[in-house]
Amino acid sequence: CKALTYISLGYGTRKMLENNAAVGNLNSIGKLGDVDTVMCSRKQAFPPKNMFVTELYTDGKITDIHEADSESQKKLLKYALVCSDIKKNADEKGDTRGRHKFTGRKPDIAIADACDYMLANISNLDGEFFRIDTEFSSNNTVTRTLVLSEGKTFVILRGTPEAVMSRCVGYRKNGSVYRMNDGAVERMKKAIEDMSVKAETIVAIATGRANTDTLKDYSVEDKLILFGFIGLGSAFRVDPAAAVYKCKRAGIEAVMRSEQAYYPSLALAKEAGIITDESQAVSAEDIKNTDPGLYIANQPLYKLFVGISDEQWQEVLRYRHDDKRYIAVTAEDMDDIPLIQEADVTFVSDTDSPDTIKQKSDVIMLEEGFHIISYALGAAKTIVARIHAVTEYLSVAFATGLVATVAGMILGKNL
Repeated sequence: CKALTYISLGYGTRKMLENNAAVGNLNSIGKLGDVDTVMCSRKQAFPPKNMFVTELYTDGKITDIHEADSESQKKLLKYALVCSDIKKNADEKGDTRGRHKFTGRKPDIAIADACDYMLANISNLDGEFFRIDTEFSSNNTVTRTLVLSEGKTFVILRGTPEAVMSRCVGYRKNGSVYRMNDGAVERMKKAIEDMSVKAETIVAIATGRANTDTLKDYSVEDKLILFGFIGLGSAFRVDPAAAVYKCKRAGIEAVMRSEQAYYPSLALAKEAGIITDESQAVSAEDIKNTDPGLYIANQPLYKLFVGISDEQWQEVLRYRHDDKRYIAVTAEDMDDIPLIQEADVTFVSDTDSPDTIKQKSDVIMLEEGFHIISYALGAAKTIVARIHAVTEYLSVAFATGLVATVAGMILGKNL
């Protein structure tokens, strides 16, 4: 019986590995087979097939990328690339239109492509901006860079509009610098909302003169000036969306968390089949303005959570546990450890996750996408069903053999 069980486990996990799902622990197979809810991040479940720059916000106005050609717009894109780890492939000559080939994160490649489109020369970016110090976030992306350019030392800050704007003392418009005030913040928020119609992600860039040689100096951000915003759109693969449909048919609920803009997140969730109506989506602002009792009562309705904190996402897990749901989550960085500890099953990405997270996970996704999660759950259920079938067959066979033996002994005595 044990031999047949191990054969079933070995064959099943090998098939899972061939489909880019590496099971870290064979004890996880049973847990995977019990999952009826998947709480996933937008990034890991629906990675973009490709990304592209949609619009730029500089000098107080939004410009479509196909109409952008000013020096300030080119500089905005360059600043974003300086605050990244993108690299040019020296062994590739580029495509027929003369575009350079780069390796790096998809948003950075999209920004590099926009530079090429605008004829902004980035072939000597390291020479143009000498990096003195660089700071990385918990998921290993560049957030701040201290550079020396044209004899001046200044810091470049890259991040979400909310995080960057809150640290700026002013903003740049038509070559001049103005003090940041409530009116300017409201205008920028309106611009972000307008850009969100086309952009899934909006990157903010700020710069400031610095009189230091390290980012550890607290004064390095004293003079930050908002330079502009970059809107990034994307197209995602069909496979993950089809996988959501398969999970629904199998009775598995998909719940998504997105850190991107509200309306693009809403459109993607509808396209992927996670939600059918906007009433199934809730944002951090909605939660703040909703009565706590009503929010808790509506938890089973919500399938899309936009802009919520790690603590709020953990609360969603607890609410669903209270409803007797067996939950799988996706995780990617050290901030997700509390979530991993409470979840029943954990999926992590092989490319973006630190080793500590991988060691705590049940399944490592060699390729990102909801279709990997869906396949792993389906395969685990098949393995469990096979083991049960083998066990049941052997139990019946043993019972039949025992009855036959006893009957033979009785009949033999009577004769």
